[in-house]
Amino acid sequence: MSVTRRKAGFSLIELIFVVAIIGLLAAVALPMYTKQIQKSNRAQAKARMLQAAQLIERFYSDNNSYLVDVSGGSLVVGPATGTTAAGFAQLMSVQGTTTVYSGPNNEANSPFTIYICNTAAATYTAPPWTSAGAAAPGCTAPVSANQYLLIAAPRLQQVADTTCGYLTLTNTGVKGATGSGTTSSPPAGTTVDCW
Repeated sequence: MSVTRRKAGFSLIELIFVVAIIGLLAAVALPMYTKQIQKSNRAQAKARMLQAAQLIERFYSDNNSYLVDVSGGSLVVGPATGTTAAGFAQLMSVQGTTTVYSGPNNEANSPFTIYICNTAAATYTAPPWTSAGAAAPGCTAPVSANQYLLIAAPRLQQVADTTCGYLTLTNTGVKGATGSGTTSSPPAGTTVDCW
């Protein structure tokens, strides 16, 4: 009497079904995962912008100006005097002059660069947004001692976030965002989704 044994293992059709199911799950899960990472990066940038705003407001409460302290020294933005600074802003006293300088968000892998513009938000214009990357934002208005604008410019993997693009925050608390094809801040409809 001969006993036939069934061979152990998977048939080709079973293997194809498993690969197809894994492919479908990956096709659904990967975009959702990417959106969550982008949302998390935006939350980090917003927190750093609000912290920078708090530090700048502290400077203002001491000096009644966003640009000049009571001793006549100026608010220095970045490592040298200028209109923008890369990194998370911190307040530091250097020989009696209060300085906003670039700090711990300067890491090479940071998804956003925070810029500080001592200028009117109404005249700020971001360069045209593309998913391929973002040019450095510009501060186009004359400097005002009573205004500033914080800009979080996406970099690295965050440039794929075409929904929000740049995040902005003014000295009056106006929050904005720029998305794909938008050149003004804030465009209608994106602030609620991004802030």
